Amino acid sequence: MPTSAELRPLLILLALLLGLLGLALSGLRQVLRWLQSHPRWAVAGTFGLAYLLPWGLYLGVLGVSTRLNPQALPWSTQILILGQPWLYLWQMLALALSTPWPPPMTLAGRGWASLRCQGAAFLVGLGLGGLGGLGYALLLAGFEGRWPGAVERLPGLPPLALGLWLGIGLLLAPWVEEHFFRATLLNAAAVRWGRPRAVLLSAALFALGQGRPLLLLPAFILGLALGGLALRRGSWEAAAWAHMGINLVLGGLAWYLLI
Repeated sequence: MPTSAELRPLLILLALLLGLLGLALSGLRQVLRWLQSHPRWAVAGTFGLAYLLPWGLYLGVLGVSTRLNPQALPWSTQILILGQPWLYLWQMLALALSTPWPPPMTLAGRGWASLRCQGAAFLVGLGLGGLGGLGYALLLAGFEGRWPGAVERLPGLPPLALGLWLGIGLLLAPWVEEHFFRATLLNAAAVRWGRPRAVLLSAALFALGQGRPLLLLPAFILGLALGGLALRRGSWEAAAWAHMGINLVLGGLAWYLLI
């Protein structure tokens, strides 16, 4: 058992990290509120804060750390395959803060009604997840031929981090991502460019936001399917249920495949 003297620095570090996270989220919330009051910049600003900013910072830090550690995978190799749990958490929290949530009881009632009306789309998502996993496996086979053994060097996640990652990927990500990409963004783009182009744009940005080049093509195709499903069923919630099915399959294959 660690002594209190040994635990004290860890507890102080944890408190500092939680404080920094709280300040970051508080600042993020203020910026998102400002964006929501300026509709012209709301969609582009939210995408930049949730996806482009953290991925840009991460890739810069990764480039520096790779140079300092000669035993690490090459920078170009890591960005092709490696998911980053903490960036995924930031993305989902940013989208969650930008989503207008109803009161808890209203949310529970809407969730039950959505399950009854659109829940069958979950089964569609299971099939799409299988196809997405197959597509990724084919791309990964080509990648392994170029860099043999690289995938085996990918780090695992501690049980707590893995549970948090999977919980967010199954319960939060499908709803906040689909509300943003297949409701807010798709509707705004459809008014300006029409529905077919809006589906293409939402799928392209959805794939780009994943930040993993090997997932770019599978995520784009899945984004097209989710956009088409939302339009066909007349509700972005159908896409959210399908997204849950996709992530259930992909998360079962590997932790870094959640989208």
